[in-house]
Amino acid sequence: MKITKPLNRILDSEAKIEILRFLCGTGAEWNGRQIAKEIGVTPATAHKALNSLNNEGMLILRNMGKTHVYSLNTDNIMVKDMLKPLFFKESEVLCGILKTIKKHIRKSKIKDGIISAVLFGSVNAKQDHSMSDIDVAVVVKTCKVKAKTEISFEEIDREISSKFGNTVSAYINTKAEFKSKKKANMAVIKNILKGYTLIYGKKIEGVI
Repeated sequence: MKITKPLNRILDSEAKIEILRFLCGTGAEWNGRQIAKEIGVTPATAHKALNSLNNEGMLILRNMGKTHVYSLNTDNIMVKDMLKPLFFKESEVLCGILKTIKKHIRKSKIKDGIISAVLFGSVNAKQDHSMSDIDVAVVVKTCKVKAKTEISFEEIDREISSKFGNTVSAYINTKAEFKSKKKANMAVIKNILKGYTLIYGKKIEGVI
């Protein structure tokens, strides 16, 4: 392992980062082709990155017949004290956002008027980019609650955009509005129902 600025070599390509993230998440042994398939790169790209990471002492290479299998070198101080905690913290980012939204709802005076709040869109599908909005669909009981919920989500947006740099885009509807839009086959409703993560209240299917 390079002692001076070792991260310059360990994290100098997307393939290496993906490999380390994957191995930190699974904690198991994998051969090169399996790793390439799991992280979505070519076997040649994976092989080059794996060799480099192995040379830097980040991995353990073991022969199983004619196959090479790789696992994290958890005795290495960079892996143990830096990379594993780093990737764990990274995996908790979305959880932190959802907890913040849920906390605000539970503390609000309108919590009983909110039937459901769900995450949908690119963040939920793990296809987001740096400037992606955090799309949240909210179903409420009445128009009065809807107006107050809009104000509440302005506060939520301020906190989350300050901490994470992304805007919360709240799509707020009464139960009647949501049902009507579903009946009209609106694209946004179809997108929500295609895949979401429940944040608060009931599942959307239970509302409509």
